[in-house]
Amino acid sequence: STAGQLRAGRAESPRSVACAHPLQSFSAAVAPPAHFHGVAFGVEGEPEAAAVGQALALALGGRPFWVKDEAAKALYHAACCVASNGLVALAHRAVDLFGAAGVGRAEALAALSPLITGTALNLAAAEEPADVLTGPIARGDLRVIDAHRRAIAAAQLVDAGAAYDALCLEITRTARLQAERRG
Repeated sequence: STAGQLRAGRAESPRSVACAHPLQSFSAAVAPPAHFHGVAFGVEGEPEAAAVGQALALALGGRPFWVKDEAAKALYHAACCVASNGLVALAHRAVDLFGAAGVGRAEALAALSPLITGTALNLAAAEEPADVLTGPIARGDLRVIDAHRRAIAAAQLVDAGAAYDALCLEITRTARLQAERRG
């Protein structure tokens, strides 16, 4: 885990314990301090040590937030897993779909990476995720969605079809929120 326990007081007799968990993806064993700039840190624990965790996050250029209890910790961590690991799983599925279209995995990932990066940058600048939504569902173009489903079924990509249908439901919910926000 990238979360570190912090102890306030003497090392042989800690008075309080806290955790400062950076919300960041680390693909290397060691990350330079610049990798933490602008990163949110979930801070929890006993007040004295939590103050040290908050100070550490700020010193690294991070944005600490308080985690009030174990339920909140599980929920924010689930959100992080959906955002990070879910994105990786979706990219894997998208590369699989490209493969069914005859495009190699490396080429597919290279083609998708700017789209993924652009979407992430748009999200970072948005007030709400729904503000960033584009595509056939946001436009109400169900013919395109039907064409996607037929192509996936014809390629016998059963798991991809199930994932696509589930995502279409989530995208539809997001599109409704987007429509409500725009009035």
